Amino acid sequence: MFAELANALAAIGCSVTALTAHGWVLSGDEAECNFELKKFGRVAGTVRRLGWWLVRVPPRRYTGRIAAVVRDLAMIGEARRLRRRLGADGVVVTSFAFDPFVATVFAGAGRWLLYQFAEPGHRRTTGAGTLRSWPPRGAAPGRVLHALARRVEARRRLGGGMARIAANNEPLRRIWLEKVPFLDPVTVPCIASREAEPIPEARAQLRIEGGVRLALLFGTAHSRKNHEVVWRAFGNLPGWRLVIAGGGSVEAYLAWRERTGAINEEPILFQGFASQETRHLLHAAADLVVLSFTPGSNLDSGTLVDAISWGLPVVCSDQCFAAEVVADLDLGPIFVSGDAASLADAVRSAPAQLPQAVIDRAREEMSARRMARLHLDALGIKSLDRSSENVQQLNRGV
Repeated sequence: MFAELANALAAIGCSVTALTAHGWVLSGDEAECNFELKKFGRVAGTVRRLGWWLVRVPPRRYTGRIAAVVRDLAMIGEARRLRRRLGADGVVVTSFAFDPFVATVFAGAGRWLLYQFAEPGHRRTTGAGTLRSWPPRGAAPGRVLHALARRVEARRRLGGGMARIAANNEPLRRIWLEKVPFLDPVTVPCIASREAEPIPEARAQLRIEGGVRLALLFGTAHSRKNHEVVWRAFGNLPGWRLVIAGGGSVEAYLAWRERTGAINEEPILFQGFASQETRHLLHAAADLVVLSFTPGSNLDSGTLVDAISWGLPVVCSDQCFAAEVVADLDLGPIFVSGDAASLADAVRSAPAQLPQAVIDRAREEMSARRMARLHLDALGIKSLDRSSENVQQLNRGV
């Protein structure tokens, strides 16, 4: 998804450089790479490895927090060095779990967009308990870091720069705004849809027999999802067959089945890592996508965006951010979270296919080009015309 964002930024006139510690693999013949790729330098790479080594040093209660800060410093320091060398107008930091206060203090000049994919408290910070009560009480290092971040940011803005938290959805932005208003949180989704082409004989390629409708449960299994209700609902749902794939979901299902016993209608299982080709075939073969989150989840869903790309109806649990998107875009029915009977009713009432107007609207709302424009807006770059003076400035690098 980050490669798609980079390509979308390039498509609207930006010169894009992607910095990564691991390298970047783009699979598939259709993959584009309209950006330059840079890996961490020797010093930053060594510091980052030191951070991972510290995690194993006791007492882990303290060294784990120090290690996290060391890794953040390596990433932000390398991004700062590259921004200065390129003369880039903006930096977008998309690492999943980094401390925004460490980044704010050490980012230096320029415009920085600091993604946070979870609410405060998701990750511990040095010397503090959690971020739930910023500034943290009874943790002097944490209080000092918070105060220092506020002061550094005020100075940065006087110089024309800024550090800003980017939340991937509006409920998450409101939480961050309450805790750290001086970082001016903004909603900027980072997952973009596309228009996927049908794949002839997708079921045959997957060796799935015809005759029933397929519901796809795809994605990583974790504590913010409730997959058990899906397994129970499809265990006795005539005319439907559940397909499970991706991110440990099959393993979680098999463990659940071992504890509870077999169900009437066994799902079709694709165990292990799902390649890009397999993922495309699964979505091309499916009739419906099922999303089941725990109540209060603010997570974005790559599976939802894939469903939009393939024009598939969606059934989704209520009381989560994904449900708001599904309802707003009229992608399918919402069921009561944790209620297998409600889920079964939602599947029965789901449309056989979505109207083309609904698909077009959803794809436009979640398009990579729109996401790219939102990023530039968040960085304070207002003009998006390729011929404008701003684009000429952008071509120095983002």
